[in-house]
Amino acid sequence: HGIFKTSVANKLIPIFNDLYKAFLLKRKFECDALIRMLCASLYYPKTYSGKYVQYLDSVDKVVEYVCDNIGQKLLLKDLGALVSLSPSFLHRVFCDVIGVTIGEFILTLRIDKAKELLSFIELSVDKIAFDCGFSSRAYFDNTFKKRVGVTPVEYRKSIQ
Repeated sequence: HGIFKTSVANKLIPIFNDLYKAFLLKRKFECDALIRMLCASLYYPKTYSGKYVQYLDSVDKVVEYVCDNIGQKLLLKDLGALVSLSPSFLHRVFCDVIGVTIGEFILTLRIDKAKELLSFIELSVDKIAFDCGFSSRAYFDNTFKKRVGVTPVEYRKSIQ
């Protein structure tokens, strides 16, 4: 018998495989997202005992979908439909289980991805903003500066 139940191992093995591939390809953002998924899979199902414990699979599915589609428009109503929960109920469940709102979770992932992509000089800041799911360059610049303390262009200069 292994460390994990078969159902848990079947869930984790593909994540580990994807993580290894992303690591070999030096895709930092993808590695970060996969590590978050692993941590969530290993941590909160065992420690979370709140009133929404029966919705952990729904939260897993939302986290995975968000990580896989971070560059797309992500609406609470669509995420709720994905797991057959109302937007307001999904919001409550996600906050209770993960500890942050879905919006905060998405924004953190988008900024993390942008920071990684800014190291590639051949990518324009406009393209990076779009690829990370920001609706405009101005919104990206303002959000990035609030979160990181410098504009995306200043950040790019500081890491080269």
